Amino acid sequence: MAEVYSIIEGVLSPSSLGFEQVRERVWVRRVDGEHTSMWSLQPVKGAAVTIVWGTSVPYVPVRLVPRLRWARTLKQSTAALWETSGEVWSRSGGLLMRGGIDTGRGRQCVEDDAQELWTAVRDRAVAFWNTTSSPAGLLAAAQQQAAHPSIHDPAPALTAVFTRIRLGDTTAARTRLSQLTSTLTKEELEAAKRAIDLLHHPSPDRA
Repeated sequence: MAEVYSIIEGVLSPSSLGFEQVRERVWVRRVDGEHTSMWSLQPVKGAAVTIVWGTSVPYVPVRLVPRLRWARTLKQSTAALWETSGEVWSRSGGLLMRGGIDTGRGRQCVEDDAQELWTAVRDRAVAFWNTTSSPAGLLAAAQQQAAHPSIHDPAPALTAVFTRIRLGDTTAARTRLSQLTSTLTKEELEAAKRAIDLLHHPSPDRA
Protein backbone atom coordinates (compact mmCIF):
# COMPACT_ATOMS: atom_id res chain seq x y z
CA MET A 1 0.00 0.00 0.00
CA ALA A 2 2.91 2.37 0.58
CA GLU A 3 3.71 2.11 -3.13
CA VAL A 4 0.04 2.66 -4.02
CA TYR A 5 -0.08 5.87 -1.96
CA SER A 6 3.16 7.04 -3.54
CA ILE A 7 1.72 6.50 -7.03
CA ILE A 8 -1.49 8.36 -6.17
CA GLU A 9 0.45 11.24 -4.62
CA GLY A 10 2.46 11.50 -7.82
CA VAL A 11 -0.73 11.84 -9.85
CA LEU A 12 -2.52 14.27 -7.51
CA SER A 13 0.64 16.32 -6.82
CA PRO A 14 -0.47 18.00 -3.59
CA SER A 15 2.65 20.18 -3.43
CA SER A 16 1.65 21.84 -6.70
CA LEU A 17 -1.48 23.08 -4.91
CA GLY A 18 0.50 24.36 -1.94
CA PHE A 19 -0.17 21.41 0.37
CA GLU A 20 2.35 19.87 2.74
CA GLN A 21 2.21 16.44 4.32
CA VAL A 22 1.66 16.38 8.11
CA ARG A 23 0.75 12.74 8.67
CA GLU A 24 0.68 9.55 6.67
CA ARG A 25 -1.79 10.08 3.79
CA VAL A 26 -2.76 13.57 5.08
CA TRP A 27 -1.84 16.90 3.43
CA VAL A 28 -2.75 20.41 4.60
CA ARG A 29 -2.61 24.01 3.40
CA ARG A 30 -3.04 26.96 5.74
CA VAL A 31 -5.60 29.45 4.38
CA ASP A 32 -5.54 31.96 7.23
CA GLY A 33 -5.18 32.03 11.00
CA GLU A 34 -8.26 29.84 11.42
CA HIS A 35 -8.93 27.82 8.28
CA THR A 36 -6.81 24.97 6.94
CA SER A 37 -7.65 23.09 3.75
CA MET A 38 -7.02 19.35 3.89
CA TRP A 39 -7.05 16.31 1.72
CA SER A 40 -6.23 12.72 2.49
CA LEU A 41 -6.30 9.21 1.06
CA GLN A 42 -8.69 6.78 2.74
CA PRO A 43 -8.58 3.01 2.14
CA VAL A 44 -11.96 1.31 1.85
CA LYS A 45 -12.99 -2.33 1.82
CA GLY A 46 -12.54 -4.05 -1.50
CA ALA A 47 -8.99 -2.95 -2.34
CA ALA A 48 -9.75 0.67 -3.15
CA VAL A 49 -8.67 4.14 -1.99
CA THR A 50 -10.88 7.22 -1.93
CA ILE A 51 -9.91 10.89 -1.87
CA VAL A 52 -11.17 12.94 1.09
CA TRP A 53 -11.14 16.74 1.15
CA GLY A 54 -12.11 18.96 4.06
CA THR A 55 -11.44 22.02 6.19
CA SER A 56 -9.98 22.14 9.69
CA VAL A 57 -10.75 25.01 12.08
CA PRO A 58 -9.85 25.72 15.73
CA TYR A 59 -13.38 26.69 16.75
CA VAL A 60 -14.99 23.28 16.20
CA PRO A 61 -13.94 20.47 18.58
CA VAL A 62 -12.61 17.45 16.74
CA ARG A 63 -13.56 15.17 19.62
CA LEU A 64 -16.10 15.50 22.41
CA VAL A 65 -15.46 12.36 24.46
CA PRO A 66 -13.74 10.97 26.39
CA ARG A 67 -11.93 14.34 26.46
CA LEU A 68 -12.44 17.51 24.45
CA ARG A 69 -9.92 17.92 21.67
CA TRP A 70 -9.32 20.89 19.36
CA ALA A 71 -7.22 21.24 16.20
CA ARG A 72 -5.04 24.31 16.68
CA THR A 73 -1.87 23.48 14.76
CA LEU A 74 -1.15 22.16 11.28
CA LYS A 75 -0.09 18.78 12.66
CA GLN A 76 -3.31 18.53 14.66
CA SER A 77 -5.46 19.37 11.62
CA THR A 78 -8.63 17.30 11.56
CA ALA A 79 -11.49 18.15 9.23
CA ALA A 80 -14.50 19.82 10.86
CA LEU A 81 -16.34 19.30 7.57
CA TRP A 82 -15.43 17.04 4.67
CA GLU A 83 -16.52 15.17 1.55
CA THR A 84 -15.24 12.04 -0.17
CA SER A 85 -14.84 11.04 -3.78
CA GLY A 86 -17.02 8.02 -2.99
CA GLU A 87 -19.97 10.20 -2.04
CA VAL A 88 -19.61 12.54 -5.01
CA TRP A 89 -18.90 9.81 -7.53
CA SER A 90 -21.84 7.64 -6.46
CA ARG A 91 -24.22 10.56 -7.00
CA SER A 92 -22.79 11.21 -10.46
CA GLY A 93 -23.23 7.62 -11.63
CA GLY A 94 -19.49 7.04 -12.09
CA LEU A 95 -18.20 3.56 -12.77
CA LEU A 96 -14.99 3.54 -10.75
CA MET A 97 -14.99 1.19 -7.76
CA ARG A 98 -17.23 3.03 -5.27
CA GLY A 99 -15.69 6.33 -6.32
CA GLY A 100 -12.27 5.00 -5.45
CA ILE A 101 -8.97 3.99 -6.97
CA ASP A 102 -8.62 0.26 -7.61
CA THR A 103 -5.45 -0.98 -5.89
CA GLY A 104 -5.59 -4.61 -7.00
CA ARG A 105 -4.81 -4.52 -10.73
CA GLY A 106 -1.32 -3.13 -10.97
CA ARG A 107 0.53 0.17 -11.16
CA GLN A 108 -0.96 1.39 -14.44
CA CYS A 109 -4.49 0.83 -13.18
CA VAL A 110 -3.71 2.84 -10.03
CA GLU A 111 -2.33 5.70 -12.13
CA ASP A 112 -5.26 5.65 -14.56
CA ASP A 113 -7.92 5.47 -11.84
CA ALA A 114 -6.24 8.21 -9.82
CA GLN A 115 -6.08 10.51 -12.83
CA GLU A 116 -9.68 9.81 -13.85
CA LEU A 117 -11.03 10.28 -10.33
CA TRP A 118 -9.02 13.42 -9.56
CA THR A 119 -10.05 14.96 -12.88
CA ALA A 120 -13.68 14.26 -11.99
CA VAL A 121 -13.62 15.61 -8.42
CA ARG A 122 -10.88 18.26 -8.42
CA ASP A 123 -13.19 21.19 -9.22
CA ARG A 124 -15.57 20.00 -6.51
CA ALA A 125 -12.75 19.84 -3.97
CA VAL A 126 -11.41 23.28 -4.89
CA ALA A 127 -14.92 24.77 -4.68
CA PHE A 128 -15.39 23.15 -1.26
CA TRP A 129 -12.10 24.56 0.03
CA ASN A 130 -12.99 28.01 -1.26
CA THR A 131 -16.48 27.93 0.24
CA THR A 132 -15.41 26.66 3.65
CA SER A 133 -12.46 29.05 4.09
CA SER A 134 -14.63 31.50 6.05
CA PRO A 135 -16.98 30.99 9.02
CA ALA A 136 -20.02 32.04 6.96
CA GLY A 137 -19.11 29.67 4.15
CA LEU A 138 -18.39 26.81 6.54
CA LEU A 139 -21.76 27.34 8.21
CA ALA A 140 -23.59 27.26 4.89
CA ALA A 141 -21.82 24.08 3.80
CA ALA A 142 -22.39 22.41 7.18
CA GLN A 143 -26.09 23.23 7.09
CA GLN A 144 -26.34 21.85 3.57
CA GLN A 145 -24.68 18.59 4.64
CA ALA A 146 -26.81 18.36 7.78
CA ALA A 147 -29.94 18.47 5.60
CA HIS A 148 -28.75 15.27 3.89
CA PRO A 149 -27.42 13.14 6.76
CA SER A 150 -24.50 10.80 6.17
CA ILE A 151 -21.93 9.22 8.44
CA HIS A 152 -19.56 12.10 9.10
CA ASP A 153 -17.55 12.83 12.24
CA PRO A 154 -17.94 15.41 13.57
CA ALA A 155 -21.58 15.56 12.50
CA PRO A 156 -22.23 18.50 10.13
CA ALA A 157 -25.01 19.72 12.45
CA LEU A 158 -22.51 19.94 15.30
CA THR A 159 -20.03 21.80 13.11
CA ALA A 160 -22.83 24.25 12.30
CA VAL A 161 -23.49 24.79 16.02
CA PHE A 162 -19.91 25.81 16.76
CA THR A 163 -19.59 27.87 13.61
CA ARG A 164 -22.63 29.86 14.73
CA ILE A 165 -20.78 30.60 17.95
CA ARG A 166 -17.76 31.74 15.97
CA LEU A 167 -20.11 34.12 14.13
CA GLY A 168 -21.42 35.47 17.45
CA ASP A 169 -24.84 33.80 17.36
CA THR A 170 -24.48 31.93 20.65
CA THR A 171 -28.20 31.87 21.48
CA ALA A 172 -29.09 30.17 18.20
CA ALA A 173 -26.17 27.79 18.64
CA ARG A 174 -27.32 26.69 22.10
CA THR A 175 -30.88 26.27 20.83
CA ARG A 176 -29.71 24.13 17.92
CA LEU A 177 -27.49 22.04 20.19
CA SER A 178 -30.49 21.26 22.42
CA GLN A 179 -32.21 19.82 19.34
CA LEU A 180 -29.44 17.29 18.67
CA THR A 181 -30.39 14.92 21.48
CA SER A 182 -31.26 12.20 18.96
CA THR A 183 -27.79 12.28 17.40
CA LEU A 184 -25.63 12.91 20.49
CA THR A 185 -25.28 10.81 23.62
CA LYS A 186 -25.81 12.44 27.01
CA GLU A 187 -22.04 12.51 27.53
CA GLU A 188 -21.45 14.10 24.13
CA LEU A 189 -24.14 16.71 24.75
CA GLU A 190 -22.60 17.69 28.08
CA ALA A 191 -19.16 17.84 26.49
CA ALA A 192 -20.50 20.07 23.70
CA LYS A 193 -21.94 22.44 26.32
CA ARG A 194 -18.55 22.58 28.04
CA ALA A 195 -16.90 23.26 24.70
CA ILE A 196 -19.22 26.22 24.13
CA ASP A 197 -18.20 27.61 27.51
CA LEU A 198 -14.51 27.13 26.66
CA LEU A 199 -14.91 29.17 23.50
CA HIS A 200 -15.88 32.11 25.69
CA HIS A 201 -13.47 31.38 28.53
CA PRO A 202 -10.35 29.68 27.07
CA SER A 203 -8.33 27.54 29.46
CA PRO A 204 -5.39 25.10 29.31
CA ASP A 205 -7.97 22.32 28.88
CA ARG A 206 -8.60 23.57 25.35
CA ALA A 207 -5.72 21.66 23.84
